[in-house]
Amino acid sequence: MTENRKKKYTFRYQLTYEEAYNAFLALAVRWKKKTKYAVMTAMVAVTVAIMTMFALHPDRYYYFTIVIFAVILTSYVFYSPMLKARKGAKRVAKIDGTYEIKLTNDGKIIMGNSSQELELKGDKNSRALELKDSFAIRMNGDITVCIPKRVMNESQQNAVRKILADNIKFIVYDQ
Repeated sequence: MTENRKKKYTFRYQLTYEEAYNAFLALAVRWKKKTKYAVMTAMVAVTVAIMTMFALHPDRYYYFTIVIFAVILTSYVFYSPMLKARKGAKRVAKIDGTYEIKLTNDGKIIMGNSSQELELKGDKNSRALELKDSFAIRMNGDITVCIPKRVMNESQQNAVRKILADNIKFIVYDQ
């Protein structure tokens, strides 16, 4: 049993811009699609209501200020995850390197030729997502790992799912 606990899965790959973008976007969006659309609909409805109030009472300038604030806030909530994902994916694409990741059964990850083992569960916001084409792992605010499924066979994918489910908050992301 202890021998099985020490098993390492090694993955060597080059990450494409699209794979990195999808991973960063999925990790940046913390709401499910239905929740996101409900929040956006509510924010737009409030903005429209305040705009109507300003149209009915143009002498009340504070309505206009609230409308401007609501439009900026709505835009930020909607576009911020996309901008963060684009920025992260550009950084990864610029490096254009080959990545080597070793994942152990006991919830550790080793990056590159380093001998340092990092815990998958790095902080309270750490999580892993299974996307259509990859696994995205956010260990902490500084370390995000994307492992494309194209470099794994079916048994390795199942092993990675089990390791992630046993050691970190694991979500199968519906794209």
